[in-house]
Amino acid sequence: RSIDSETQELESCDYSEIYEGLKLYHRQIKKSGPGDYITFLQKQSDFNPFESEPSKLVAGLGANLSKIRRMPEKVLRQWLIEYIHCLAVGKRKTEGSNVFTCQHRGIGW
Repeated sequence: RSIDSETQELESCDYSEIYEGLKLYHRQIKKSGPGDYITFLQKQSDFNPFESEPSKLVAGLGANLSKIRRMPEKVLRQWLIEYIHCLAVGKRKTEGSNVFTCQHRGIGW
């Protein structure tokens, strides 16, 4: 699925669904930490975990949920769209490098 289809789905989501999803993710991270693959994608896309409260949350740095709750809907929605785009960029970089490695492994590159 493309980032555009993800964006359209987010625009139709209720704000409370976005907030509840972040709360659920926050609980998951507190128990087991951020997933290795997500952390890897964040690094690949130069994600800044200190740019906002939701960024701290998804990076596993601890976040103030009340600050996130007070964020204007438009700002939180835009942050989420940018975050998904950031992960997509990391995934494209990773897939590109894996394809290159597989295609040229036996040729001495």
